[in-house]
Amino acid sequence: MSADVAGYSRLMGADEDGTIATLRDCRERIIDPMLDRHGGRVANTAGDSLLVEFASALDAVSCAREMQREIADSNADIPADRRLEFRIGINVGDVVIQGDDLLGDGVNVAARLQSTAEPGDICISASVYDQIVGKLAVKLIDLGELKLKNIERPIRAYALVEAREDHPDGGQTPSLPADDKPPFDINRFKRLSIIVMPFKDLGDAANTSLAEGLRLSLHSVLIKLPGFFLLHTGVVEKYRGQTYSAAAVGSEIDVRYVVSGAVQCARERVRVIVELTDSVAQEVVWGETYDRVLNDIFDLQDEIAREIVDALDIKLRSGEAGRIRFEMALDPAAREYVYRGISHLYRGDRENTLQARRLFEKVEQIEPDIAVCAGMIALTYWRESRFGWSDDPQASLGMAANYAQRAVDLGDPEGMGHTIMGYVQLQRRQHDEAMASSIEALSRRPSCPLANGLLAEMMRYCGNPAQSILRMQEAMKLARNFPPWMIDNLAASLRDNNQVKASISTSSEARRLFPDNVEVLTTLCCDYSLSSMSKEADAVARQILAVDPTFSIARYAQNQPYKDQDVLDRIVESLRSAGLPE
Repeated sequence: MSADVAGYSRLMGADEDGTIATLRDCRERIIDPMLDRHGGRVANTAGDSLLVEFASALDAVSCAREMQREIADSNADIPADRRLEFRIGINVGDVVIQGDDLLGDGVNVAARLQSTAEPGDICISASVYDQIVGKLAVKLIDLGELKLKNIERPIRAYALVEAREDHPDGGQTPSLPADDKPPFDINRFKRLSIIVMPFKDLGDAANTSLAEGLRLSLHSVLIKLPGFFLLHTGVVEKYRGQTYSAAAVGSEIDVRYVVSGAVQCARERVRVIVELTDSVAQEVVWGETYDRVLNDIFDLQDEIAREIVDALDIKLRSGEAGRIRFEMALDPAAREYVYRGISHLYRGDRENTLQARRLFEKVEQIEPDIAVCAGMIALTYWRESRFGWSDDPQASLGMAANYAQRAVDLGDPEGMGHTIMGYVQLQRRQHDEAMASSIEALSRRPSCPLANGLLAEMMRYCGNPAQSILRMQEAMKLARNFPPWMIDNLAASLRDNNQVKASISTSSEARRLFPDNVEVLTTLCCDYSLSSMSKEADAVARQILAVDPTFSIARYAQNQPYKDQDVLDRIVESLRSAGLPE
């Protein structure tokens, strides 16, 4: 068993004495007693790492599971960026004994599997799997055959994911496809699925932004809570202004619970009607009518969220109940700008994104210390930089970084600051920091497609494509109407995980959906080249140059922030073989 602290250098840089003390306490209080209980012999230690020998694979896995559970419990009240989390790899193989140390291929495989695991998780080889299957009640995700650094042969590996509360997926991550079919199945959700429909405005058109703002603010509260699967707001656009039944919505978009509502304003008072419908049972499980003064509207959205959580019997851990709060401006004019800004932001196009920024900037002029506004402004600049809407993408990225940092400094209760900061840090090749920010973002926004998608992107660039595939599948299920960058990242992760046939299928589907997207075309070109399909690669290369005559391999590579240069070199060589210009 090889164990290592994730992000140890970052933790040491932030607080060397505290990190050493925490690690020592973890060893003495949790790890060493656990090893004694399961007969583990420590063969080697080096700072934050451990190499342990066991009499059987069953002992090793049982010990690792108990270690991870107890360490996770001890981390419950510690901020995410200060937690001591271990990655663990387990292998069965021949070793060479040299004094008290263990050497050999079996040890090397365990160490490489450890680097593949997510923080807090365990990665095992097929040889371990064969000895524990049917003997332990564990959830295993087939990662396929992995190409591990300095290991000549591919290693079949499995991720052991505990169904514990603090895991982002609650242990319900879908299994990775074992064959080469494109992973496009949107399986029925194992968590409670829910969607917030457009609220009807029962007053005049001038109050439409209040109805829409209330709905989206409610969505922003629910997106921060674990325990259910919240579908992205873009899914409901086709129902806007239409007459629909909750049962029809549930059937069409495969969602269990539907939140619907209506808003009516009269002078300084507002009436809000909300219903929660079980689309399968076709019955209203909760409904309420609220009559309030207009200034209480932002407290009302939090109250509605609590009622929904109670109605669905969702159990929140200590500290999570405090997330049922959407930060809102106190000034009535600023509050109106927030609602209107959110409404424009969720429409997603360039013009509405710019309009949203203008409105959030007005809020900052009135109340400058609203973290949600800083986070949303950061998101607008991120979109400009990412989607080519800016004449100076680097300047837009810099503005995104400034506002993201401001949101973080203000506490970032909505998590958007951490979401955008992770992307900025990745572009700056600060891989450990990017991963930490993205994990923190997901802990604050577990049902957010963007937070899930950007974490998947981090995983791919940081050398963990197998986990990236699973995370991106989650993001795409949340988004449903997913953007091209998500499907392209899924294809690229499949390619980097040596599932090139599946990547070709995925990239081909992406090209059908987005025929002029250069990123999508480049991934497909790379796939064909890696598969020695030279005619197909040449055809796609010509299509790339037709869409973007200025395309160059050097510029493309510059925008691929891989931690492992060998992975990028492989991609560059494949594009060169396809005849694309240097």
